[in-house]
Amino acid sequence: DTGMNVAAYTGRPSALVLENGSASAWYAGEGEAEITVAPHREWDRPYDMSDAALEAFLRTAEVTALEDSGESGVQRVVLEQDGRSLEAVFNTVDTAPGLESRRWRRAGDRAERFGYEIAAYQVDRLLELGMVPVTVERRIGDARGSLRLWIPSSFSEQQRQAEQIPFTGHCDLAGQYQLMSAFDVLILNADHDLATLRYDEDWRLWLVDQSRAFGVASDVPSMLRNSELALTPQMADALGAITTESVAPLAAYLHPRQLEALVIRARHLQALR
Repeated sequence: DTGMNVAAYTGRPSALVLENGSASAWYAGEGEAEITVAPHREWDRPYDMSDAALEAFLRTAEVTALEDSGESGVQRVVLEQDGRSLEAVFNTVDTAPGLESRRWRRAGDRAERFGYEIAAYQVDRLLELGMVPVTVERRIGDARGSLRLWIPSSFSEQQRQAEQIPFTGHCDLAGQYQLMSAFDVLILNADHDLATLRYDEDWRLWLVDQSRAFGVASDVPSMLRNSELALTPQMADALGAITTESVAPLAAYLHPRQLEALVIRARHLQALR
C-alpha cells in the first residue's frame, strides 16, 4: 500500500523492493530510493508550537472570550498572547473535591473530575501517543479547572455519521482505534461516546473528555474476556514507561489507589503481547 492512486492521493507508481535481506523503494521516473520512516503522528501545530509552548500559552495567555458550551461546567475559551490566538475548552466539573488525598471509598469510582483530563494528557505523553490534546490546570476568575486545547477544524464521530462524511484520510484509522482501545483500558475510560472521538482535517483521531476515567479495577484479563483488543509491539513497549516513579507526579490529581491500579493495568496489558 504505497498510496500510488493518483485520483485519491495524487500519488505516483511505486513499489517496495525486498532483495537480499534489505528493503528499498522504487518510484517511476526516479528509480530506487531509500525508505524513509514517516514521523510519529506529526500534526500541523498552531504556530509550530511545541507541547511545552502550548502548555505555557494555555496557562498564561489572556482570556478574551468565554462562552457556555451547552454542557454544565464546561465553557469555550478564546486566548490571545503576542499576536497569537487559540481556542480551548475549560472544564470545572469536580464531584469529589480532594479525593486524591482522602481515604478511598467506593463512591470514588463514580466521580467526575476535571483533574482526570489533565492526568490523561500526561499519561498519553508518557506513552508518546499524542492522541490527547494539550491539557493544563488553570484558574479563570474564581474557577479552577482543566484547560484543553481545541483542535482547529476538527469534527466528531457523531458529526461524521450524521453528515455521512466519507473517510478520505491517509491515516490508518483501524490502527488508531486499536491504540485508543488500549489507552482506554489503561486509564479505565469506559465513558466514550461518539462526541468524544474527534478527527482533524487529516483524519488523525483525537481523544477528549476523560473526566470519568481512572477507576481502581486492575483485572485487565477479565475486562478483555469478550474483547478482541490487539496490542501492537510498539504499544506494548511504550507501556513500559508507566511505572510507579513515572506516574508519581499524577498524585496531584489521582488517589494512591488509582496510581497503583494504573501501573498494574499497564503490566497486565504488556503481558498480552
